[in-house]
Amino acid sequence: MRKLGGGVETPMNPRASIVISAAQVVALDPGEALKMVGIDPARHAPKGSERPTVSQARLLEYFARLNERQRGALLDLIESMLPPEDGDVPALAAEPVADVT
Repeated sequence: MRKLGGGVETPMNPRASIVISAAQVVALDPGEALKMVGIDPARHAPKGSERPTVSQARLLEYFARLNERQRGALLDLIESMLPPEDGDVPALAAEPVADVT
């Protein structure tokens, strides 16, 4: 519910696409966010969930064009985006943070 001028309460009826987008921005499960606002998640799939936006073949093509240093940097970046496997600590997390004060 939201209050409009004069204190009149009116129901909020956000579109499913807005709820899904907002949930993705804050790393919340879109299905849970839809449930929170009273929308059946089974009726709405997040955009892009039906097919990948970049093909593996295209990624391999670009990867092949990089030099060794660039490949290493790209792999480090990709690994930093993935969740750790079975208790592994990401390399950056394992290193002590330098005090800059």
